[in-house]
Amino acid sequence: RLVGRRFDVQSWAPDQRVYQDLNGCFPEDFSRTFTISLRQGERWINDILNDKIGKLLPNVTLKMRSADQAMNPFAEMIGFFPNPDPTVKAHTMKEVVVFRYPPTIHIYDIHEY
Repeated sequence: RLVGRRFDVQSWAPDQRVYQDLNGCFPEDFSRTFTISLRQGERWINDILNDKIGKLLPNVTLKMRSADQAMNPFAEMIGFFPNPDPTVKAHTMKEVVVFRYPPTIHIYDIHEY
């Protein structure tokens, strides 16, 4: 705190923790792996993502909610996108939202601050 100046000085540096190696980095309800544990009624998710996800997010294992997504208008998934620089261990967390009608894919970078 700078006395008499009415403002604080803050220092910020990028987080160096490797989240994908930490237990509990994903919310607990994201426990199913996409494509491996799809239920019969959730095939609409695979129909939309199947031929696109490998091009959009290569080498990403997506986790989806444990609840049945068969009747939902959208499905949420999360995963880590590997950093192209092998010396950097921190990866980018991605959120993928798949909408049923119209078939749409949204991909978001998740940043903690």
